[in-house]
Amino acid sequence: MLSDDDHPGIFTFMLGMIVVVMVGVWLSLGIEHRFQGSSGTGELEASIDQDAKLIGDLRGQRSERSQKLAVLVPQRQELSERHAAEVARLAQTAAEVDRLAAARSALELDLAALEQDFARCRGEYRRHAWAAAAGQKIPLLQTGDGREYRDATIVRVTEVGLEIRHADGIARIEAPALGADWQERFQWNDEERRTQLNEERLANAEVNQPVPAPPPKPPVDNTAALRTAANRARANVATLSRELDNARVNLADGRKHSAPGSLETWDARVRRLSAELEQAELIHERAKALLKAKVPQDPALQAPSPLPQAMEP
Repeated sequence: MLSDDDHPGIFTFMLGMIVVVMVGVWLSLGIEHRFQGSSGTGELEASIDQDAKLIGDLRGQRSERSQKLAVLVPQRQELSERHAAEVARLAQTAAEVDRLAAARSALELDLAALEQDFARCRGEYRRHAWAAAAGQKIPLLQTGDGREYRDATIVRVTEVGLEIRHADGIARIEAPALGADWQERFQWNDEERRTQLNEERLANAEVNQPVPAPPPKPPVDNTAALRTAANRARANVATLSRELDNARVNLADGRKHSAPGSLETWDARVRRLSAELEQAELIHERAKALLKAKVPQDPALQAPSPLPQAMEP
């Protein structure tokens, strides 16, 4: 085995080689590290430049937007103030609308009450004026179309006009033929007059309609038709009686001036239905007379009367 005492040169040489190798390795590592550090610095500088450019762009955008913001802030303040003013004005308008709506409702209630009172007073006045006029004597009654009635006496006042007796007989003078003083006194309504005249024409047409005579050969048995007419007339009388009773109840109640869904007052409806009922009863009696002449013991003749006689309102 060798020792450093026997071969001092070998050991010294080996130690020197080791030192040389280590120094070479160290230098190699230092050079490599230096090259790597130089490459990283370049990339870092490039990144710094890029970031600096980005920062510059962002600063420019910030400056531009700051300028825009400086312009928009006063506009925003102005718009905000205008919005607040509009909100306040809208609230004031809404309050005014509510106040006007409440005032309108109150006025409508007052107007409805006044109309109801007026209609009631007018109805009462007309009833008294019409009733008081019966029996009034007029030496000379002249109409607007030139007719003259001497020694006239008012029999009654109706929706159509005056019914009078005079020196030459009887007459009915329609309201439009009389002067303004008569109109003011009796408060005629032209719509009521036309309605009454139309109902009278229809009723007279039914009552005066001639009954066709059966041909001699072969005889025609019209019993079924006469029975149907009698039953229909009786049903019409019953219907009108119920409607008249209902109208009288509503008129006496006084809470509703006009019939629902109609401009017709309950007072006018009572008078109209009374006249219709009177005509319907005449038609019923005529129908029964025709049926009785054909079949005296027909069951339709034995049916009880559907209602009492109508009373004047």
